[in-house]
Amino acid sequence: MRADEVRAWYGAWMTENGYKASTIANRKQVLKVLVDYLAACGLETLDTLDLPMMEGFARYLKGRPSKHSGQPCKPSSVRSVWQAVTGLLKALYEAGRIASLPLPKRILGQREGGLLTLLSAEEVARFLDAIQAGSDHGRRDRALFELIYSSGLRASEVTRLKVADLNLSGRLARIRQSKFDKDRVVPLTNEAVEALLCWLTHPVVPETFVFPSEAGGLSPAYINKRFKFLLRRFGMYKPGLTTHQLRHACATHLIEGGAEIRYVQELLGHESIETTVRYTKNQVVHLKRAYRSHHPRENQLYEEVGPEYLGRLAALEKRLLGTRRLSKPRWQGYDGPGMRMSDGI
Repeated sequence: MRADEVRAWYGAWMTENGYKASTIANRKQVLKVLVDYLAACGLETLDTLDLPMMEGFARYLKGRPSKHSGQPCKPSSVRSVWQAVTGLLKALYEAGRIASLPLPKRILGQREGGLLTLLSAEEVARFLDAIQAGSDHGRRDRALFELIYSSGLRASEVTRLKVADLNLSGRLARIRQSKFDKDRVVPLTNEAVEALLCWLTHPVVPETFVFPSEAGGLSPAYINKRFKFLLRRFGMYKPGLTTHQLRHACATHLIEGGAEIRYVQELLGHESIETTVRYTKNQVVHLKRAYRSHHPRENQLYEEVGPEYLGRLAALEKRLLGTRRLSKPRWQGYDGPGMRMSDGI
């Protein structure tokens, strides 16, 4: 199969498998990076694509300069291309178009330690509570981010949400045409409901967007930009934080609180439970860190109280006694209710 025919084939394959039009367009666009790389290497078909070639492509991606800044592309851009390439090769392999799956074992662009950049539950609460609801923008932002964190929503799902999809009295929202064009119903927290009621005070009709803009609903890019703006204003910004991390935080905090993974899978709308299971990795790593820090058989800073340590302690006490007279603690000599304090106290 010729490299220049790959994008058209993959687009048709994604359409048949229920991918959204925006996802198809984005992946076809970023796959041009692979097509151009293979053409530069003199490879016209994918039949002879092997592991060394893909490892070379991975190295090329990491050092590829951005068209805008001239600097190496951001990790998020690298991951976007790699995700599209991985999906393509897996589809070709499953369809019998290529004989092997030449993918490096290590996922390119994976965050250090394989962990997601997350906000803790305390940080999320501080961020949400810091949003002042004294203006239209404030009320909208509070409702917007309370809703995303409340139900683990994608930014793209929030942009399509309409007033008719909300059941605030029942604390529910219907998410329509999510990934693979599936609908689902999600619960809402009390805080999210109160924020939405505060935002939707103006007259609205059922078919209007919950978060309108001149072009219809707010765009995911605008929501992400607004999220980062507020984080910087509150002094809470961390590299790698995007609006999607509120969705990750919702899932992680639910699992840390004891929620069943199947429930979290249904809430997030994951096709496979394997996608949901990755959120437990953060929990396990934090548990191991706490274990190693506090368990006496694991903690490297832990030291048994032995003769040498007691000797140093006695020497220190003697030196202190030699410099000043230590007074008796005020509680010594008190024998209980109705009894007097010892003389001299």
